[in-house]
Amino acid sequence: MLCTELADEMITYARYTADSGMLMEANVVLAVTKFFRGDFSGCREDCEEAVSRYEDKELCRTWSGRTGQNSAVVVRCYLSQSLWHLGYTAEAQHVNDEMLELAREIAHPFSLAHGLYFSAWLQYRCGSWKEVSENAAELTKISVSQGFDMWRATGTFFEGVGLLDGSESEKAQEKIEHGLKSFQALSAALTIPAQLAVLAVACMKNERMAEAQEALRLGLVLADRNNDCSQKAEIQFLIGQVALLKLKDNLTAETRFREAIETARQQGSRAFELRSAICLAELLARSERVQEAYSMLSTICGACPACCSTPDLVAARMLLNDLAN
Repeated sequence: MLCTELADEMITYARYTADSGMLMEANVVLAVTKFFRGDFSGCREDCEEAVSRYEDKELCRTWSGRTGQNSAVVVRCYLSQSLWHLGYTAEAQHVNDEMLELAREIAHPFSLAHGLYFSAWLQYRCGSWKEVSENAAELTKISVSQGFDMWRATGTFFEGVGLLDGSESEKAQEKIEHGLKSFQALSAALTIPAQLAVLAVACMKNERMAEAQEALRLGLVLADRNNDCSQKAEIQFLIGQVALLKLKDNLTAETRFREAIETARQQGSRAFELRSAICLAELLARSERVQEAYSMLSTICGACPACCSTPDLVAARMLLNDLAN
């Protein structure tokens, strides 16, 4: 049975019981399922419905004793991630801050570890390297003290991620690989395509293009096998970058960038659509297709939310200005 079918069954049963605690749990399961299926708008809607209609902080405490994690924390993790994909970076950061404050307030170590893990993902997406490192350090400390092997592995992973913006790229890759292998050794599967994409970034920084290619190939295989579409656009985008850097293959790179743009557009991920569009526009401009590059990039920028002010959008607008001149 598909996850979506199980989630729908949970919703139906929870409505039958009219138990708001159960309804909260069921809506969170549905939201998480939609996130990994690449339905970021649907995930956002389910998260916001769970918070506005069913959230009861005391019931969430009670249910965390049964499920192992606090749903008020979990729902905000996925809400913040979805908001980032949809182009609402400031709102994503606000929800993330609220989530961490709540996780510390309820004093439930596993839920706090869960929240720190997702906070590190958001900060990585936003390029906030200091915050990535701070999240990783706290995550590792909690995991060691509580014996959370899975979160310990992810703490090591993000310790490496936090080094990617500096001069310690070799150390960064080493920690990322160690964290990923430890995570996989626990038979964990969820988020592995995303972690492999980060590993590929580290490999590219260290000019290990064959390793980057293999990480992305495996990431795409696992994403397709598990129907985890949440990072598919990023993987397609990175495959395009490897094609440029390793093979100097403009045609393959253009094809992959266009695939990434289309995947992101179908999912409503303005963030990945914009990131891929910038690289495609630069490639087109170098190929003396300036008007095509300008038209494509201006259309995508124009579709971004008015409140969006991400570094990628700033870079895209600067590139548009250059292309216009």
